[in-house]
Amino acid sequence: MNIVLSYERMSSDLSAARIEGALRGRWGRPLRFFEEIASTNSEALEWADGGAPEGAAVVADHQSAGRGRLGRTWLSEPGAILPLSVVLRPLLPPHRLGLLSAAAGLAAAEAIAGASGLSCRLKWPNDVTISGRKVAGILLESRVIGTGGAPAVVCGIGINVRWTKLPEELGGRATSLALEGASVDRALLAASLLHALEIVCGRLDEQRGTAEIIARATALSEVLGQAVEARVGGVLVSGVALSLSTAGGLVLDTAEGCRVLDAGEIERLRPA
Repeated sequence: MNIVLSYERMSSDLSAARIEGALRGRWGRPLRFFEEIASTNSEALEWADGGAPEGAAVVADHQSAGRGRLGRTWLSEPGAILPLSVVLRPLLPPHRLGLLSAAAGLAAAEAIAGASGLSCRLKWPNDVTISGRKVAGILLESRVIGTGGAPAVVCGIGINVRWTKLPEELGGRATSLALEGASVDRALLAASLLHALEIVCGRLDEQRGTAEIIARATALSEVLGQAVEARVGGVLVSGVALSLSTAGGLVLDTAEGCRVLDAGEIERLRPA
């Protein structure tokens, strides 16, 4: 069934000039800005294929066909969310690419908290939450450029900023900065997010840096210490979440012993 949502467009606080004027680092240069686009991730993937440098960013005032993990769609009220995608060119072996999810989540949580004054947590593997409700989602998509080439990864982040009328099906599971009482300028948030991503991702090739990223993500986790039911490749895995692995996976204490989930979807959390 198709759901059609009709909204009155909000006045925009977002433009290329306002974002570029607030940038504090190298990331976000170059920048592609759209008043409306189907998907910032799709645009960034095509740009990456064409040689876009690390830190090249795509931002839109509204995206009409945003994607989430597992093929989900990301519905949004025009002018209410911040959809941003950035090109990454990580120097990481394939088995450590999971670190990107931890790094992106950490950067997003800290940027949102800094801009809003709200306390943000991380729900493994890719959500930022406030009071247990999702305020931002992260989608990582990769391409390998050329035979034996290094991967180009696009990190897409969607933040519910000014959304005040959430669809009924999201009731109790999602929120926005506005619903939490914070008024946040999306251009300034975009610049802060790009700066946070540049700093955090810049430390991924350092052993000490990756350990610090995992430690900071651990401190923000709302999952650790909880009884978890996670779906991995169609199989439901249950256990108590113990820690994050050095590669960003979730370590579970299951009835069969410790198991590390490199990917998956948490379906249920409850006190252990």
